[in-house]
Amino acid sequence: MGLGIEDIEQKCLECGRLCKNKRSLGNHIVRTHEEVGDQKGYVLKYLLNGEEPKCKCGCGKETSWHKRTYQFNDYVNGHNKSGFIGFRHTPEQIEKRNNSIRQTYKKNKKELSDKIGRSVSNAFKDPKKNQALREGQRRGWSNAAERKTDLTRRNLEMLAQGLIGPQAPFKTEWKLNPFTGKDEYMHSSWESAFLDTCISRSYPVTKDHGITIPYRHPDGSTHTYVPDFYAFEDRVLYEVKGRHDETDVAKWEAAEEWCGDHGMSFQCLFSDDIDT
Repeated sequence: MGLGIEDIEQKCLECGRLCKNKRSLGNHIVRTHEEVGDQKGYVLKYLLNGEEPKCKCGCGKETSWHKRTYQFNDYVNGHNKSGFIGFRHTPEQIEKRNNSIRQTYKKNKKELSDKIGRSVSNAFKDPKKNQALREGQRRGWSNAAERKTDLTRRNLEMLAQGLIGPQAPFKTEWKLNPFTGKDEYMHSSWESAFLDTCISRSYPVTKDHGITIPYRHPDGSTHTYVPDFYAFEDRVLYEVKGRHDETDVAKWEAAEEWCGDHGMSFQCLFSDDIDT
């Protein structure tokens, strides 16, 4: 549930003003109606009777607010059938969008790079954002034993289905990333599928991020870990996996802590979270 359709004229339910689209209404709410709070407060007040919506899977958990689209998500992350992927596009639509993204980045490469750099730098300087992200990571790992048990269960299921293991359809390839305009090396078919999904959703990511994270191997030695993808807009590091072991868990714990200290967040996606 959110403010409505992007390109449709909408009437402000607080004052009656006509706004040309959803984003215009959202800006109007923030500038004019401080008593409402923001777009989320407006939706809760006028469209949801003050009650935050629950996940449509029936689990009873409240869904999160999507700041960029001015709406509540329908599901808690991972609770819908398709997990991370909620959208499907035809090959023609994907190619059209890819061409548009390539042209935009080719034309405004320096401006966009500078903008991304400033955004990341400002986020690191904001103590409130850093603190919120650190607390989020701590909450996420507060039930680490339960999470590890669930990961093991999911991987055993995928092994039985032939989705992981020696017979799995892994494929390495160089793949053009329209967000950077460069060919980037995909280490598996899962990574290729993840990049394709991000392209179809206009969600900028890259493997060429240069981030290395020190971690302690289970045998006590120290190594460095390079996460698979970095998402520019949300400052999220993604690991795309078809399997995991105790070494991977050590990497992820180090990544969680590192991201908390640097105002970022970390998420591991498994093969059944990705549209292949």
